[in-house]
Amino acid sequence: MTKILPYKKELETCQGAFIEPNGKILYVHGNHEKVASEYCTQLFQQKQYQSYANQLKLYKEWLIKHGHSLGVSHCDFLVFLLSFDKVENGIKRTITTIEKEPHIRFFNYYLMDWYINQEMPLKLNKKTGLYEIEKKHQWYDGSVDDRDAEEEIKEIKKQIVYEKRPLFFK
Repeated sequence: MTKILPYKKELETCQGAFIEPNGKILYVHGNHEKVASEYCTQLFQQKQYQSYANQLKLYKEWLIKHGHSLGVSHCDFLVFLLSFDKVENGIKRTITTIEKEPHIRFFNYYLMDWYINQEMPLKLNKKTGLYEIEKKHQWYDGSVDDRDAEEEIKEIKKQIVYEKRPLFFK
């Protein structure tokens, strides 16, 4: 089951962040791409560690297939292939994710009116050799638990004023 992320108030005012799949927050101080690039560079430096072996393999393939393409970023790699969540809070507080159960993982953030931008992950197309967005029906069609969490969020937001919603955090 998906783990609910605790609400971090500092994400409201920071200059952006990434959230690792394990919940660790990497603050980017206004430069997502720089931090993402540095993270990917560290994959090469830590290649001796087994826990990074799959990430390193994916990153090498990513560079070979997309390394010189315009519009392809290290941020995309972290979000769409390594399942990091990207936090932005310019005009609207937004979290971009490929999480299959976003209403569970971001329950507390939904309560506080964050916009959760659920995207489809990328998958290597073995015929073309390119990473492509998975079709939603092939990826996921929603779980009962996530739909229940969505309904619970809607009910709380209907009945509880914004200032009191932290009382309902999970």
